[in-house]
Amino acid sequence: MIAQSGFSARRHAFTWRGKYQRWQLDNVLAAGQLHQDCDRLYIPRIAHTTGDIDIDDVAVDSSGQVIFISTLLNCIATVANLSGNQVLSHNVWVETAVTSTVWQW
Repeated sequence: MIAQSGFSARRHAFTWRGKYQRWQLDNVLAAGQLHQDCDRLYIPRIAHTTGDIDIDDVAVDSSGQVIFISTLLNCIATVANLSGNQVLSHNVWVETAVTSTVWQW
């Protein structure tokens, strides 16, 4: 069972994340080609293991770079080939607000 996931669709591919991984599936059929009466056949082409970093949204920019939001790490990030994930933007305001909040029960 896949947990609630981020999803991004493009013309001939889609990207989604599960709990610990991000997957890209590409359509392998050429225009006009059919497979079992379907005009699209999506095959897993790329997978990245991200770990449990609570990815909520996934997008792909115009250059094909995968961008996601990690609420656990409090950042916008992308996948990196060798180090797992690369932070693109980090929200210091949220960190400050969370660490300075005093909980009273």
